[in-house]
Amino acid sequence: MAAEQEVPLIDLAEMSKRLFEEIGEEGTKSVFMWGAPGEFAHFPGGIEDNTHFQEQGAIGIAELIASGIHSSRL
Repeated sequence: MAAEQEVPLIDLAEMSKRLFEEIGEEGTKSVFMWGAPGEFAHFPGGIEDNTHFQEQGAIGIAELIASGIHSSRL
């Protein structure tokens, strides 16, 4: 679709895949909402969520997006 519309493509799927492979399975627990019991007030029993980001994970993904925007300005 990006090619059809003649706009840059930021392939966040590929960028995030590379990041997750680089930091490994254990490292992704600091990106996503993984917490031990008592670590997060809203999840007193702990949480193991591979869908939603922790604050630092969200910042890391935002940095990937910013990098993609910067790279697309040729």
